[in-house]
Amino acid sequence: MFQTKNTGLKISQLRKEKNITQMELADLMGVSYQAVSNWERGNSMPDITKLPDLAKILNTSIDELLSEEKSLNLIKNVIDGKEGSYIEEENVSIKNVADIAPILKPSQTETILDKVIDNNKGKVTIREIAEIAGSIDDSFLYKLISQLDEKYTIKDLCELAPHLDGDDLYKLIKQSSEKFRIDDLCHIAPHLDESDLYRLVSKAIEYNGVDGLEKIAPHLDEDDLAELVKHVDDSNMIVKLAPHLDEDALSEIAEKIDDFKLIVKLAPNMDEDALYRIAKKALDSGNACEIVKLAPFMDEDDLGDLAMKAAKADNVDLVTSLAPHLDSDNLQDIAEVIIKKRGINGIKGIVSFL
Repeated sequence: MFQTKNTGLKISQLRKEKNITQMELADLMGVSYQAVSNWERGNSMPDITKLPDLAKILNTSIDELLSEEKSLNLIKNVIDGKEGSYIEEENVSIKNVADIAPILKPSQTETILDKVIDNNKGKVTIREIAEIAGSIDDSFLYKLISQLDEKYTIKDLCELAPHLDGDDLYKLIKQSSEKFRIDDLCHIAPHLDESDLYRLVSKAIEYNGVDGLEKIAPHLDEDDLAELVKHVDDSNMIVKLAPHLDEDALSEIAEKIDDFKLIVKLAPNMDEDALYRIAKKALDSGNACEIVKLAPFMDEDDLGDLAMKAAKADNVDLVTSLAPHLDSDNLQDIAEVIIKKRGINGIKGIVSFL
């Protein structure tokens, strides 16, 4: 690839030898001062059409400005309009085109690439295309990959994904015969439409199961993720997926789970109404002690309602455990119920919270 910094140093050195400023060189070249500044710092290269004029102004040659031999010869032939015959005679590769792409217009790069690929039919690889991807239009890039004779993998597409249109990337993955895993999709997920990603993840699950779903979850639509979670049996994975799920979807999942320890882990991301229903079910089924673990995540009024039920059932131990999480007004009403049943000594466990 062109050493743009070396070329920039040469331009700077030759300009100073001519005793002209960057602004003066910019005026002579018909470009902005910033353009000349970027050339000299190696941030960019002069357009190929500007090279003859630049060499003339600096009293040098294009050879002196650009030292890479094959790339230099290709540039000369492009300037002279003879690149077609040169490409065929010298067996120019995509890498050679990638070397000079920084000074070509995208349309020029694509025209030259068409000739190079035509001259190397059946020999072009996706790795070679990756070298030039940033210098061509996304639709042209899609065309090049689609025409490849060699098989490619999703891993091959990862490097190309930022340069491809999302719809085209999806088509290329579908065209692949690879039975991919969810992990294979993680690096390209940000470049895909959510609905396309959902279809691909569904296919990956069909091929290889749900492993890796938690890694790709941030890129999925909440409703789509809720559908995919139906395939998950691993409780640890459900916990990892919880922050990415809609409250209603997560609550629906939690209400079907018998493992209360798992429900407690999901509680921070759950809907309060669902937590109330689960806690009430636990109270009614005689598992009142489990409610305490859900208390920090529940609505105060809902919790007060359960505590009142416990008080009326003479379950003072549960009320005492819930007291730190109860609203003072609710706790006052509950205390009155307990006093009627047990007298003043019945509220000694909650008196400090009144």
